[in-house]
Amino acid sequence: MLKKTSISILLIAIFFLESNSYAQTGINIIEPKATLDVVAKSPSGQNTHTDGILIPRIDRERAQFMTDIENSTLVYIDNSVTGTQTGKAEYINSEDFYYWKANIVGGIDQGKWIKLIPSNTAPSFFYMPSIVLPTSELDSRIINISNTNYIYDSVTKVFSVNLYTIFSNQFSTPIAKSNTNTELTSFVLPTATQYDYFVTYADTAVFEQITLDENGILTYKVKENSIIRNGSFMNIVLKLN
Repeated sequence: MLKKTSISILLIAIFFLESNSYAQTGINIIEPKATLDVVAKSPSGQNTHTDGILIPRIDRERAQFMTDIENSTLVYIDNSVTGTQTGKAEYINSEDFYYWKANIVGGIDQGKWIKLIPSNTAPSFFYMPSIVLPTSELDSRIINISNTNYIYDSVTKVFSVNLYTIFSNQFSTPIAKSNTNTELTSFVLPTATQYDYFVTYADTAVFEQITLDENGILTYKVKENSIIRNGSFMNIVLKLN
């Protein structure tokens, strides 16, 4: 009889665990309100014990060699000088929280570790650094077929300019800088789609059929017989999304 009772209790326990395997989990709370609901033991007052969640701490080299990383994985880099600032660790330049931003290309994840809250947080929007837009198919940048940032389609008469790549290049290779120990690369996000692009002004006497795509490709036509003036320009705004 005792044996049967023990088996029955075991079956009930297994059933209970199975029925709750998809339930919400709470710590310091009876009725959790999310998949995982962690409540501080002492949300106020002068209690000295530690509340909080301790995120896994690893060094840059470890982050660099991790594989099969799930998108949004969060870690704390406690040593940013081990390994090298290349590949997955291209943006790991200080001790801080980083999350994995996946970027699947051809079935291979070419993602990067991205700082969760950069110490030098970029503004939410800013103007595109100045560039001269080609208005003629004889422009040297158009003629140079190896310069794929500027393309002209002679059939449709559409100019294409890769704003993101031009922006990235300007911020990664400055002509001069005041401090040789600092770089601007931390302002450049790993993918073009992490910006939204806007043309806020354009000389409509010169430019027409202006479009932007999510990769930062600007396309436009130049009106026939238009006169290029000092005011023949566009204002382009990049906004972090």
